[in-house]
Amino acid sequence: MQPLPRLKRQQNEGVDRQVGANSADRSKSSTERPDGEGDRRADVTLTLVRAYVDVERFDDAIALLTGTRFTQREGDSGSREIFYQAHIERGVQHLDAGRAEAALSDFDAALTYPRNLNVGRPHRPIEARGRYWRGMALLALGRNAEARAAWREGAAGAPSTAEQREHIRRCREQLESGT
Repeated sequence: MQPLPRLKRQQNEGVDRQVGANSADRSKSSTERPDGEGDRRADVTLTLVRAYVDVERFDDAIALLTGTRFTQREGDSGSREIFYQAHIERGVQHLDAGRAEAALSDFDAALTYPRNLNVGRPHRPIEARGRYWRGMALLALGRNAEARAAWREGAAGAPSTAEQREHIRRCREQLESGT
């Protein structure tokens, strides 16, 4: 079995090879549209963003997401979901490293619906995970009342997915703990 850091390095190298990130002679990025308009192809960009998230290259994923204008089919929210995931995961890394302010910034960003993603906030959003982690960052900053408010919002979420239900439960536990 290979050590985890070596596997991560190999995955990163694989992502770079796949998109030609190390190729200096490419005249066009693989995410550019073939018609020469210069806009990124949203479908290819989203695939690359998912690959970046899989190998924990959250800065790269977020940069691509914020620099691309997405078009969505009705009911499609893939760009928003990966945007949410990338910000949450990077925020958790910041929090684990003791950078609570940076973590809070990511958790706040995760709860937004940027115009370029072309996805509006649904009537019953799946945000309990973001609210839970936002509360944890606020707690780390000593802002207990705001943390409790974040957990209250998370606990009130619609229990529509397993992950949502898990984080609703976590929010409720934090509220019950009296933190």
